[in-house]
Amino acid sequence: MANQLQRAIVLTIAYSNQFQYPLTPSEVYTRLIWRGRLLPTLTAVAQELLSLLAAGQLEYHQGFVCLPGQSEHVATRLKRTSFAQKQRQEIIPLISFLQHIPWIKGIVITGSLALNAITKADDSDFLLVVKPKRLWITRLLVTFFAWISGKRRSWQREEDNSWCFNLWLDTTHLSLPAPQRSIYGAFEVLQADWVWGCGVAEQAFYKQNSWVATYLPFFWQKKVAQVSAAPPQVRWELPLLSHFFDALDWLSYILQLWYMRPHRTRETVSRGEAFFHPRDTRSLVNRRWREGILTAYGISQS
Repeated sequence: MANQLQRAIVLTIAYSNQFQYPLTPSEVYTRLIWRGRLLPTLTAVAQELLSLLAAGQLEYHQGFVCLPGQSEHVATRLKRTSFAQKQRQEIIPLISFLQHIPWIKGIVITGSLALNAITKADDSDFLLVVKPKRLWITRLLVTFFAWISGKRRSWQREEDNSWCFNLWLDTTHLSLPAPQRSIYGAFEVLQADWVWGCGVAEQAFYKQNSWVATYLPFFWQKKVAQVSAAPPQVRWELPLLSHFFDALDWLSYILQLWYMRPHRTRETVSRGEAFFHPRDTRSLVNRRWREGILTAYGISQS
């Protein structure tokens, strides 16, 4: 298992390296990419990590492990943490507004901000979990609030530090589709930071995405153990109003599809889910990941 474990450690650190996000030894264990049938112990991971450090395949700086020649990433991560703290303060009014929309069941920070590894110009990315047949009317309200707050992300994407609501799921569509089930998708699921709505919706989200454990078993175990057992938010809606909002949401869906039509690229949308990712981020991440692995093994990329 030793050689397999060493490769897994290098793969794990190389994955985070592309985001200039060196890991502490404990984070290496938690985030270990492991597809083996037998799970390694913490002691085994620590021993192989020391062996890699001694061999010069990895470096240790200020409590972080990184690829050779990448020690400057330590300062970058620490600097970005301070940016993230400020940005989290700036989204407090947004979180407060979202909490008052009765159909929202979960507010989740994703992307770089979820890791507290954001730059001054980066967007704040969100996943919103909503009641069925309320996604598109909720999106209208959220988009309007972002617009009047000067934080709306336009199709031209020239704005810095905006609010990007690029993931929407209703409570009957919590499982990521099969094409998105990869190491990249697993990290996105497990790095997500539920800032409101923790409890039933969060438990259901991780239960329905248990496939991530096939890539990141330790991260999965830790995340599930941390999920709150808080009761759901009970929000009543009168039957007559319910039928009215059903129709209004359907109309909102049709109108927004029409509005998006000239701009759509790779976006995936339906009545119960929406993935606004115009760039093929997964392919970009995999390419940079491969470059990091080659760096770790001293292999020329020419």
